Amino acid sequence: MSKVTKYVIYEKLTDHIGNVQAVIQQPYPEQIVDNGMYIERDIPQREEVINMDPYLRINLETQELYYDYIARETFESRTRALQAENDALRARDIENRESIASLYEMLLKEANA
Repeated sequence: MSKVTKYVIYEKLTDHIGNVQAVIQQPYPEQIVDNGMYIERDIPQREEVINMDPYLRINLETQELYYDYIARETFESRTRALQAENDALRARDIENRESIASLYEMLLKEANA
């Protein structure tokens, strides 16, 4: 069985890896773009991994297609991230208030001198 040539359009993530945007069997000339290449590789079978999202990637050197599985953001993980961001903002707010109070005291001393 001969492999079918495909045209892969990708978004470059690194010098060696691209995120596959489209796979076209027989592209029209207007579908040929700078960030695309012809390959003779099969598309791998996607696996179902709990709480993970599959992203089709291409190795730009070997033209190998593979899936990269990235953890899906859950309500709990998003809540934790927002809580951490909120805590950092509160800490910065306290620092800013202390700086303002210090500047105010300096201005009062200069005004009374």
